[in-house]
Amino acid sequence: EKEAIQWLVRSAEAGFSLAQYELGTRFALGRFGTINHEEAFYWFSQGAKNHHIESAERVGASFIQALGVEKDVQKGREWLSVSAKHGYPRAMFNLSLSYGNDEPQDLEEWFYWIDRASSRGYPLACRALAHFYQHGNFELEINHQRAFELLTDASTNAGCPIAQYE
Repeated sequence: EKEAIQWLVRSAEAGFSLAQYELGTRFALGRFGTINHEEAFYWFSQGAKNHHIESAERVGASFIQALGVEKDVQKGREWLSVSAKHGYPRAMFNLSLSYGNDEPQDLEEWFYWIDRASSRGYPLACRALAHFYQHGNFELEINHQRAFELLTDASTNAGCPIAQYE
């Protein structure tokens, strides 16, 4: 395994975006002993600069959550937008959360991005949007049929078992 890690580091240093993303993920998850958000952010940033969509999403999430970098919602939204506009549903969902939770709040943007993520079958987006349709949150009218459809999508796409008990 030590040799594999050395090759991963070499590949990342050589500019291979997938290796940069993988290295960032390992630092973020503490696979080298402890979680290191600063190193994770560095490698995600390198991957994002090399047009790796998942890396761009992680950079955006890092800015919004202040993981390894100072919190900057605007920069976070910019990076999430890069990834979301390339069709990455996790970025769409995180972008929607930023508009629903962080200032300035923008419910139109929130709905646009959570709806896009759920239409791609992203289970967390399906479940969250279903909850809002069930309870009429975020200015959505209660629509139990739509909530049921979203929960069905969430339970069948990517195996989101929690949606089965909503």
